Amino acid sequence: MADLLLKFEGSALIKALSDLAGGISQGQVAASPDVPASSGFLLQRSLFQYGTATTFSNGIILANDLFQAKKTIAATSFATIDLTGGSDKNYKGDALAFTAIKFVLLGVDQPDGTKAFRVGPQNQSNAWQGWFGGVGAQAYDLEYWWLAKTSPPAGWAVTAGSADQFVLYNPGATSIDVNIAIVGVR
Repeated sequence: MADLLLKFEGSALIKALSDLAGGISQGQVAASPDVPASSGFLLQRSLFQYGTATTFSNGIILANDLFQAKKTIAATSFATIDLTGGSDKNYKGDALAFTAIKFVLLGVDQPDGTKAFRVGPQNQSNAWQGWFGGVGAQAYDLEYWWLAKTSPPAGWAVTAGSADQFVLYNPGATSIDVNIAIVGVR
C-alpha cells in the first residue's frame, strides 16, 4: 500500500503535523498509482492505511480513511464537507463515510495575517459537533494560519444525516483557499 501525500506548506504547519502524527518527513515525495509524484509531505502508513482497520490493543481503530482537498470559500460565505456522502470523496474517489474523526488539519493557503476562516458548527444545519462542545452560532474556532486537532481515542462521532456537515466560514471581504485534511474511521 502506498503512503499518502499531504500537501501543506509552511514550516509551522509541518512541525505541528509532525509533532501530532509522528510520521511526517519534510521533502519526501511519493510516486504510486494512488498518489502522483509532487512536492509535499507523507503521512506514513504507521498512522493511517486506507481500508485497513488498524487497532490498538483495546480494540479502538486508529484510522482508515482520509479526505484531503483545497476549498475556495467566497467572501462572507460558508463551505461544508459532507462527512458521510454527498459529492465529497476520499483520496481514492469513494464517497465519504466517516463514523468518527480522529485528526483534523486545516491551513490558509498563502497566509498573510489578514486571511482567516472559522471552523465549527456555527448554527448550521446538520453540523458536526467535533471538539466544539455545542452547535450554536458561537461554536467555532477563528484561524488566521492553521489548525491541527487530534481526538480522544475513540474519535469524535459523526452521525449520518443529522451531525455530518463539517462547516467552514470565510469572514473576510475576499475569497480564500483553505487546505483540508481529515483523517478518521469509516
